[in-house]
Amino acid sequence: MKCICLSFDDARSDTYDIAYPVMKKYGFKATVNVITGYIENPELYNFTAAPKAMTKEQLLEWQASGCEVACHGKTHHNTLKDVCDCIEDLRSMGINVSNIGFASPNSELSFNNLQESGIDTLVKRGTISYIRSGIIVRREGLLYMIGAVIEKITHSKRLFWRLNRRNIIGPKEVPTIIPAVAVKDYTQVKQILYLIDHMADESTCVLMFHSIIPKSLLDNGHEYYCWSKEQFEELCKEISGSKDIIVTTTYEFVAGGRNGR
Repeated sequence: MKCICLSFDDARSDTYDIAYPVMKKYGFKATVNVITGYIENPELYNFTAAPKAMTKEQLLEWQASGCEVACHGKTHHNTLKDVCDCIEDLRSMGINVSNIGFASPNSELSFNNLQESGIDTLVKRGTISYIRSGIIVRREGLLYMIGAVIEKITHSKRLFWRLNRRNIIGPKEVPTIIPAVAVKDYTQVKQILYLIDHMADESTCVLMFHSIIPKSLLDNGHEYYCWSKEQFEELCKEISGSKDIIVTTTYEFVAGGRNGR
């Protein structure tokens, strides 16, 4: 059995309006990583595809349905204060933060700077249950950067796999920083399915999304991290048709792995 975690950054309105109904159709749960400052003042954030954020009521419904609400910083920064302020904001909304995770804004946290940020202390105290980050192309070296450009142009399934295979979490492994595979506007369903197909049994992949919008808007040149509703539904349909894949939240993967699932 392979595990797929769907992870949505920022708490954009389309996560609730568009992605959530598709997930419910296929019986999937997911994680939303919330910027609480975005909910309070959406006009301060330049998310052109999502001028609105999810509301407190939508976040409460999301969590009540079995989906996960996680922290993404109050103002989208990788500082101890920003994480703590975000958690307090979520608590004041009525969100259960007892097992809350943290998704690093811009995937800036790595093993090299985690201690410097001070956020590692929250893991040690049990304030946050995990940290999710990802690969930043600019810190991966010239060959990786060239490969990323070629993959963008060619949509190669094999190259997509090679670039992202380090982000696959092995069997019985729960790393200190949970890696994620970023789904960008040019990523194709066939590439993700190829990656999943080449995962080892009992391994896990966290797919990181931002906006899910209609293809007509995507074609009009919206953000780098937008993906079309049509592609998202195709991916969910393909995954739901496999008996060898489970879809869960990031926290459920972490908790299951630590309990020896």
